[in-house]
Amino acid sequence: MAVNLPTLAFWNKNCWFFSKQAEPYFNALRDVGILFNSGDETAEKVNEIWDDIEYWWKQPAIQEATKNWAWEYARTSTNWRKEWIKAIWEL
Repeated sequence: MAVNLPTLAFWNKNCWFFSKQAEPYFNALRDVGILFNSGDETAEKVNEIWDDIEYWWKQPAIQEATKNWAWEYARTSTNWRKEWIKAIWEL
């Protein structure tokens, strides 16, 4: 998702826990149909969007949810070294 490629996933929160801080981001991905509770649900979504994945992926709500998730958990930058140095310096 960090490079804005169509992505679908499943996450069994009973097996793999995540922090309370992550909940809003994961819930947003669930709400827009990116994250599911099982592989079967994910496969159903693949079948639903298969004919026009790009159209599905470029919907504003999906783009917003993925940008927010990526900013928090997969941040990328061409100036990453400078940003890391600044963050470490501020510690």
